[in-house]
Amino acid sequence: MKRYCTLAMASVAILVSLDARAVNYCGGETHQDKCNKPYHPFPCCSYVGPNNGNCTWWAWESACRNWGEALGVYGNANQWAAEAAAAGWPVKDHPADSTVFVRLPGEFGHVGWIYSAQGDSFCSTEQSCHTWIGVKSYCHAPGYA
Repeated sequence: MKRYCTLAMASVAILVSLDARAVNYCGGETHQDKCNKPYHPFPCCSYVGPNNGNCTWWAWESACRNWGEALGVYGNANQWAAEAAAAGWPVKDHPADSTVFVRLPGEFGHVGWIYSAQGDSFCSTEQSCHTWIGVKSYCHAPGYA
């Protein structure tokens, strides 16, 4: 099974910052540790409600659950593709099943887990810090990410 991911390596300053706030529960989901990493490296946001979600928390967790690999800790969503490429991960410009998507626009960007891709369109599961609570499924048109 080929694994494509747009992930990245964060600086030591970000590692310390994220570890201090990281939680094993976010948006109604519990870290399942299917990647031999007992502690989830990302925080969960509480702008809408306590532990409502975080796109980076969910994308990292989805990769852990589906690939059985701990991916490391990465910065804001809009940094994942560039940092992944720098770390040697294959970064593609089109969606594929069982991968992480990266959306660059915005202050922080957005990431999610692609469960179905067809051409340049895809369907994904996502969490958000600001818009909704929990995991939602969305289908996106070409050009979204």
